[in-house]
Amino acid sequence: MSGPSEYVPQARALVARICVYEPVDLQAVAAARELASLEPERAAFVLDALVDLAREGGPREVIAIDAVGRAILGAPPEQLSHLHRSRILDAAHDAGLIGVSALFIAPDPVLSLNSDTRLRGDPQIAHMSLGHKKMLARKANPDLLARLAAEGDPSVVHNILLNPRLTESLVVRICARRPIRAEVLRHVYGSRKWSAREKVREAIVQNPYCEPELALKILPTLSQAALKEIAPNQTLHASLRAMATRLLDGDDDASTEN
Repeated sequence: MSGPSEYVPQARALVARICVYEPVDLQAVAAARELASLEPERAAFVLDALVDLAREGGPREVIAIDAVGRAILGAPPEQLSHLHRSRILDAAHDAGLIGVSALFIAPDPVLSLNSDTRLRGDPQIAHMSLGHKKMLARKANPDLLARLAAEGDPSVVHNILLNPRLTESLVVRICARRPIRAEVLRHVYGSRKWSAREKVREAIVQNPYCEPELALKILPTLSQAALKEIAPNQTLHASLRAMATRLLDGDDDASTEN
């Protein structure tokens, strides 16, 4: 294959084909379709060019790399097979494309909660049933929302995200809370409205309870200022720090660790 410069026009064409759609979910479907249509080695180099374009901060490029991350993370096999994903990862490894490899790996989180671990409940709402809390989450005022969110139940948080009274500052507080179940952060990432906010994405990535598999896909969408905070943060997984450094430096000197 030719040198990396060959892939910049293809990356720009990929951006155009993804951004013709507006809803996030349709952008992810388009990204999955595009990746599935590319031979693995070519896909790896096109994604490498796309990561560089997104690093430069173009809004359409950021949208495209976000769609790619969502496709890799959640596209069903009929849209993007697991075999094709693994072959793109292998091609990226072989070519030393650390930024692309990071989009496909799934290291264990630095911190995690067991599924049966109970977080401290708020005494003012502890008597309520889970069903009652989920119902209230959709219509409660900000004070009660904060209390419901503090309990960290993923199903309640899912309903909180649908509440029209919810504010960005509360979503950031939810994402910054520690300890937290990784599923809660996945719910926020899955919200079209709130995952579009950079402060929310920053809070997700900077939480050591966030699965690196998710955080690594968000990193290329963040600002240089956010990356400068993440790169030296020893509470985060080494793969995140390495990828943040790579995005800041614009080269592949950093190594991604599992």
